[in-house]
Formats: sequence, C-alpha cells, structure tokens
Amino acid sequence: MVHSVLAERLPGYDPGDSDLETRVLKTIVGAGLPPPVQQHRVRIRGKTYKLDLAYPDVLAGFEVDSWKFHGQFSPFTDDRTRRNFLELAGWNIYQFTDSHSDAHILDVVRSVIGVSARSAAA
Repeated sequence: MVHSVLAERLPGYDPGDSDLETRVLKTIVGAGLPPPVQQHRVRIRGKTYKLDLAYPDVLAGFEVDSWKFHGQFSPFTDDRTRRNFLELAGWNIYQFTDSHSDAHILDVVRSVIGVSARSAAA
C-alpha cells in the first residue's frame, strides 16, 4: 500500500532497497518537505556510488541502514570506504537506522535543507 501511495504522489518513485528506505521517504514527503532524489548516483574517481536518498543541490546524501544488512564485516567496510570518497568530493552523508524516530529523521532533514518545522507546516 505504501509503495502505491508514494508512486502516485512522486513522479519517478522508486521503491528503494528496503522497507526502511520507504519509511524514511514517506516520513519526509508526509511532512511536506521536498522529496529527495532516490537512488542518486554520484561518479567519483571513475566509480559510481549510489545514495539511498539525496538532495544533490546541497550535496546532501542520506543512507538508511539496518544491522540486518550490515551485520557482516565486508559491507560495513565497503560503506565506510564509499562514504570517505563521497565526503572528499564535497558530499555530506547522514545516516538513519530503523531505531531512529520519525521526529529525528525530520529534524535532520529540515536542518540539512534549511527548512524549519514552522515553515514546513505552513
């Protein structure tokens, strides 16, 4: 149901890589904030990196992670390497987990894109 609602609301909607990614996107859009770009690709040093959600105009990327996926050493290390190169290229990367509340997610996103809770509600 969530996928179909978001597909109707967001042109080019992508179901993402996880239910957590869908939850974060739904939280952002449901609060009236501009929808981030899903599965945004960034090319650095001949390699393409994919960000779960991004606001490319402010070089802000959001990664949504769960221990279920990162419970192994290799993906964990690969993600840190990837983050290092993204940040060296000027990107700011913010991470959310399934333990973060919707309020925390919105607080971070609003701060990153420069939207106060008051102006988002208007």
